Amino acid sequence: MAVFSEQDRGPIDGLCAQWRKLSLIGDASVAYPDDFPDAWSKDRLEELNLRFWGNLLEGKEGGGRFESKWEQQLEGTSIETRLLAAECLLVYYLITESVGHARKLEMVNKTIGPDHPELHVGSDSETYRAFQSWIAHPGQYYNTRQDLHWAT
Repeated sequence: MAVFSEQDRGPIDGLCAQWRKLSLIGDASVAYPDDFPDAWSKDRLEELNLRFWGNLLEGKEGGGRFESKWEQQLEGTSIETRLLAAECLLVYYLITESVGHARKLEMVNKTIGPDHPELHVGSDSETYRAFQSWIAHPGQYYNTRQDLHWAT
């Protein structure tokens, strides 16, 4: 059953407003709009969709867990697509309490990859502050079937 939080959601709302303006209305990265002005472009979204749905790993394939499958599906892609994938995870994790702060950071930074630590979420970022908050506990299915929630 879902549980709603009464805590301050200001950091989440602020990041969502920034995402809407920069990424959904524009095409820029929510975290690095000047460096990646087309991170959320149609072409980039289609590439991510093809890597995920066009290379679907089911059941025990790719290690059997979302994390291992996700990493395999992103293997060999550009930093622009990895950043888009990381920002998709960022948005996915914003509301949930059931994925802890440290795990959210780990998954987003792991998606960006070890070759670009300068793009990892730092403790001085809006994302870091937003990940310390939560809006709801959407239930176990939200965590165990992340793969089904990823579609365009």
